[in-house]
Amino acid sequence: SKVFPKEEVYKVFHEDSPQSDVLVVLKNESFLHSFVPDQEMISSFPGRGVIITAKTQAEKTFHSRFFCPHLGIPEDPVTGSAHCMIAPFWAKEWNAESSEWLNAVQGSKRIGHL
Repeated sequence: SKVFPKEEVYKVFHEDSPQSDVLVVLKNESFLHSFVPDQEMISSFPGRGVIITAKTQAEKTFHSRFFCPHLGIPEDPVTGSAHCMIAPFWAKEWNAESSEWLNAVQGSKRIGHL
């Protein structure tokens, strides 16, 4: 993709629905932090918005960012609905028990914790 270099992407998920998001799992957190979105390119993705996520160095902690130019939101600082897709992915990836806590950090300039 012109938006995300292949060497930076671990996995991509998308359901065929206009209300769903595209989930792009990145190989490293540093790319997530340095990523400067091209809103026009992000708008070309199907669905509601684009979520990028990467694990952090802290145990069972992941970072994410959410872009939704279709709805006039270049980058949302905290998106609870996006975590309905992100948290199950990381729980499965880490073989987390249902009673275990996962730590979520979202945003670039303004950070939110879930």
